[in-house]
Amino acid sequence: AGTSEVENDAFLAGHKTAFGDPVDLQAYSDAINKFRDQRDDFRTIPRSADVSILRVDSLNLKTELLPSPTRCVDALQALLPELMDLGFKKLLRDINTQLPTVTGSPQDVAEFVKKMKVVRESQQSVEGYQARQEHLKKMALLMKRESWPVPEAQNANLVMCEENVSQLESGAQIAEAGEEDGKKRFSNEIEKEVPSLKKKIGLVREKLDDPIIASVHEKPSTVLSFLESNQDSLDDLRKRSETLSEYQVALGLDVDEYDTLDEVQLDLTLKLKLWRGVKEWSQLTAGWVIQALLEVDAGEMEKQVNMYTKTVFQAQKGMPGNPVVPRLKDSVDTFTPLLPCVVNLRNNNLQERHWDEIHSLLGFEVKGDKNFTLGDIINQGVTEHADAITVIATNATQESVLEEMMAKVAAAWESTELIVMPYKDVKDLYILGDVSELIAALDESLVTVNTVLGSRYVGGIREFVEGWRKNLILFQDTLDEWLACQRAWMYLETIFASADIIRQLPAAAKKFQAVDKSWKATMKATADDPMALKSCTVAGRKEMFLQHNATLDKIQKSLDEYIETKCSAFPRFYFLSADELLEILSQSKNPQAVQPHMRKCFDNLVRLDFGDDPSSVDIHAMFSGEGERVALGKNLKARGNVEDWLSSVEARMKQSLHGLMKAGLLDYENSVRDEWVVGGTAGQVVATVAQMMWARGSEKALREGSDGMATWYQTQLDDLQGLITKIRSDLTS
Repeated sequence: AGTSEVENDAFLAGHKTAFGDPVDLQAYSDAINKFRDQRDDFRTIPRSADVSILRVDSLNLKTELLPSPTRCVDALQALLPELMDLGFKKLLRDINTQLPTVTGSPQDVAEFVKKMKVVRESQQSVEGYQARQEHLKKMALLMKRESWPVPEAQNANLVMCEENVSQLESGAQIAEAGEEDGKKRFSNEIEKEVPSLKKKIGLVREKLDDPIIASVHEKPSTVLSFLESNQDSLDDLRKRSETLSEYQVALGLDVDEYDTLDEVQLDLTLKLKLWRGVKEWSQLTAGWVIQALLEVDAGEMEKQVNMYTKTVFQAQKGMPGNPVVPRLKDSVDTFTPLLPCVVNLRNNNLQERHWDEIHSLLGFEVKGDKNFTLGDIINQGVTEHADAITVIATNATQESVLEEMMAKVAAAWESTELIVMPYKDVKDLYILGDVSELIAALDESLVTVNTVLGSRYVGGIREFVEGWRKNLILFQDTLDEWLACQRAWMYLETIFASADIIRQLPAAAKKFQAVDKSWKATMKATADDPMALKSCTVAGRKEMFLQHNATLDKIQKSLDEYIETKCSAFPRFYFLSADELLEILSQSKNPQAVQPHMRKCFDNLVRLDFGDDPSSVDIHAMFSGEGERVALGKNLKARGNVEDWLSSVEARMKQSLHGLMKAGLLDYENSVRDEWVVGGTAGQVVATVAQMMWARGSEKALREGSDGMATWYQTQLDDLQGLITKIRSDLTS
């Protein structure tokens, strides 16, 4: 019950617009039924009722609920006549906008054309009016069904609507029937007016030949007043011609053309433009000649001169015999040579050196003179030097472009820094980082500077640009030498960090230490102030790096000679790269440092056996890549220069293999071949002895003839079969 009351209150708050326009009668009827049923339900609530042992008094509830639906029904009853009244007013208003015109008698062609148009519209509207009238009748029927009284005013509106719709429909039929007679009547009026209108246009044309228009002595304001009056008349005639054309289309007549009208308008427009130009140009130039040069808007002045030059050209073409035209032309021509002078003298790119040239050319100073006017330019003959001033101003403009290009170059290097990186995590030790972007920027700047130097307008700033080019080339050369020095220093720094190398190459080490000291100091200063242009153009820095590179080249040459000496002493060092050999030589006190390079010095020798002690210098054996161990005898030590004890290793290697070869030959003859092959003899010995014994046996078989060869052949087959059997067995046992 409480929910229903809330819903009803909400309905009452917006019920006047709840049913749309036009009114949805079905929804309206449903709302009436809903609230009536709700009211009837509330009326059936008993005064009281017994619930078990309790008696419930519902009188207060009934009293509170019943008014809500009753208010809604009453509101709907009151609203429906209002909606009907609103609908009738709209319908009657719409009908009455057409009815007087449809039923009236037109007195002129304008009213007749309007009536024809309204009749067409009314014929299309009647059906809609009838539908709206029928809808209003249904609203009245709804009120009667609900036994609500229909107000007399609405009954009267119903009757009035029926009469008006009927009058409109019949009036449109009558008007349509009499349309042809009306067309004939008013067509005659139009046919009479058209020649009169053309005659009036001709009169305007004759007025435009009045001598006042070609008088150089007449005031522009007087002539303009005369021309503007004719323009007003011509505008009225044009509007009337357009109206008559519309009437002719509506009446189905041929539309007349008014060719003379456009010709007259063109002539009048040109003459108005000429005399407005005379008046406005006179006012404009009167202000210009007393205006200070510093206050002149050169761009606006150029625009105005060009505009009036165009006006003169059009007037010369359209009015060749009018003496006012050459007079205006002479006045405009006076300012035409003035224009480039003004534009050039107001050029913001003029520098002091350019003003000096202009002042020298004119013989007096212009810059800074606040009282120097455009009239002075004319009176003091400045226009006679217009071409020379143009050349100076053009140079200033082009130099400004070049200066902007150079400004971009300068701005780019104001914030560009060298990338400086710590090296080997050592305090105050630095190297240059990636310089690819720096080099690209440098190349771009050099291209820009060379472009500027190649310009014909560089004369005024050549010294400045040459200075930049000199600095950039110095930058480029210094950076190239710097990077070359860094590469050589980084390579040699690792080598001369070894005490052994310093001990073996004392002279070269001393030279490197001098370069190293200078390098560290330079890089420390660069890390503190890494601005690229400043760092690479420090006085004497390029020469310093050139000297360092020459010194490092000598050190490298000494190093190469040192390496060659070592290779000559132990030729197998040729199998190693210079870096690998230097790695060995720099660790001469650690003989086991040679281990990673043994395979390159000796085929398939991967390491030497120094025993279990990492600091041992005793060499016991050598190992192949397959892990085969060959003893090298006793008293073989890695002492002294590495090339010396490696030579001893090579000699002991040959000696050991020679002894093993002899023992292998003896064992071969006293052992079963299959067992001998895998019996622990060194692989190189097995391969060599087997070849030796095969050669010996083959030689013997050849001497014995065919029987010996057959026997030897069978022996080889048996040996091969024995090897196959051995290979297929477990060789790890």
